[in-house]
Amino acid sequence: MHMLLLLLLVPCLTFISADDCTDCVNSGRLWCLQTSQCGGTTLACNTSITVPLNCPSLPRFAYNDEFIRTEIMVLTTAAQNENPQLCFE
Repeated sequence: MHMLLLLLLVPCLTFISADDCTDCVNSGRLWCLQTSQCGGTTLACNTSITVPLNCPSLPRFAYNDEFIRTEIMVLTTAAQNENPQLCFE
């Protein structure tokens, strides 16, 4: 009876709690992208993450259309122009 209970609990114990993907991967385990769960080193998952750089994250900065149009477009245009000052004026 105890062995049956142990066999039922083993699959539940393969997922170890972790706050996020980075903590999970830094501790030597795999992060499952589909389930957003941390598992052992042999996690059965279609897409597992093993490198912290590959962990999904929210963008740190929002897209700003005015900044792109007034700053970035001017800079990229000036970089390709023979007289860049014309773009800044």
